[in-house]
Amino acid sequence: MAAVLRHKYHLQVPVHTVREILRQVDPVGVMARRQHRLVRRTYWSRGPNHVWHVDGYDKLTTYGFPISGLAHMFLLVLLIASVSLDLMALCKSCIIIIIIIIIIIIIILM
Repeated sequence: MAAVLRHKYHLQVPVHTVREILRQVDPVGVMARRQHRLVRRTYWSRGPNHVWHVDGYDKLTTYGFPISGLAHMFLLVLLIASVSLDLMALCKSCIIIIIIIIIIIIIILM
């Protein structure tokens, strides 16, 4: 709303002031918008090495920087995060991540 006031009406109003006024004028609308916020996933794991999460962030791919990462969901730790220079490099980094996972599993099972 502060951005609308700034761009449409050329009014400089602090964000905290707009939030406070909206809470007073439309408390039901504020609560309805709060309920639709992003809810993070809840992971349940039986134990170590049961859930691994590999994910990619492709929004920067158009600029030549695809990002991928590997997380251990039992320990809730980000193990590897890689930034590549193009999609072919991303594929290579995924192969490296898979090889590292296999090595870690072999080490743990010994």
